[in-house]
Amino acid sequence: MTSSIIFFSSDDRSLLNFRGDFIRSCVARGYEVHLVTPGDEGNFDTLSEMGVLIHKCVRPQLSAPVSYLKFLRDGIKFQRIVRPTFCLIFFVRNIVIFSVLCYMFPKTKFFCIIEGLGTSKNILQRSKLFRLLFSLIMRISVFRYSSIFFNNTHDMEFFVDNNIVSYRKCILLGGIGVDLDYWSAVRTVEEQNDVQFVFVGRLLKEKGVLEFCRAAQLVSLRFPVAKFVVVGDIDTNNPSSFTREDIRKFERNYPVLFVGHVNDVKGVLVQSQVLCLPSYYGEGLPRTIQEAMACAMPIITCKCPGSEEAIIPGKNGLSVPPRDYWALAAAMVAYVSDRELIYLHGQASRKIAEVIYDTTVKSSLIISTMED
Repeated sequence: MTSSIIFFSSDDRSLLNFRGDFIRSCVARGYEVHLVTPGDEGNFDTLSEMGVLIHKCVRPQLSAPVSYLKFLRDGIKFQRIVRPTFCLIFFVRNIVIFSVLCYMFPKTKFFCIIEGLGTSKNILQRSKLFRLLFSLIMRISVFRYSSIFFNNTHDMEFFVDNNIVSYRKCILLGGIGVDLDYWSAVRTVEEQNDVQFVFVGRLLKEKGVLEFCRAAQLVSLRFPVAKFVVVGDIDTNNPSSFTREDIRKFERNYPVLFVGHVNDVKGVLVQSQVLCLPSYYGEGLPRTIQEAMACAMPIITCKCPGSEEAIIPGKNGLSVPPRDYWALAAAMVAYVSDRELIYLHGQASRKIAEVIYDTTVKSSLIISTMED
């Protein structure tokens, strides 16, 4: 009998863009793969072509709390129909919601990936009461999961130190990984004459979008030839998201080009020289950084969990304090002033990516853990 895996995710786009390689690995291993996710037909067609079975569910929204109950209802329905061997769940909110399935379907082995703590990170740092409540909820939620994958050591240590889970259940994944053959670019010292800084991510306040714009304004005063591009869209389901009006205001006031969501992110990275992600969001280990490193780009990011673990400061990138756009501008100037440094740090990024961020190795780790 063919073993089956079911994935629960509230975002079909992230399944396709960030976990497509892993899904393909599961299919290649001979698993019958099921995806329970909301989304549009375009993404469903692409996912179906990968050889997986799609089960469309309600899209949960913070503005409609009852939608989460419907999301859980759909999950129970499809879990009952598929009766999978393994179940893998992404995102903290979904891990909590679907923890009830661990008790309802004891023959299925459940696993989850802590992608990052998101907007909760800053609240956890400020509020002891919230930290206690969060720890209690997560302790109850993950109790029946067989193993928990973490993308960075900070999140794993937080879960262990707050008695949410024991070390024996923890697996340090260190990023989902990327296809190193696809995410690649040929770089030369000569091509660094025109420097384009690119930001890739959701347009959330904690992602450092405003800091990127303010730093761009400072740098452009001294180096008017430098270019600044923001790739990504607003997130209407996240209270920390900027609005359309905010973005229009940024476009008027700062020398930054906002291109919105693009399907060909690689094309933008190849045309850019430096990735800038000044995020103080609760990142896991940003996929964007992994992609940029594979494309031989230096990285400018913040000294925050997740992001800072992806680089070796002074070797393949520079790290700056969170929310400090003056320091961010200084890091940008360091690259604009020394084009050879861009090349050297970019080559170092590629070498690190080849050792650490190979998606085939990451996928094998997840699958072998589930099969153990």
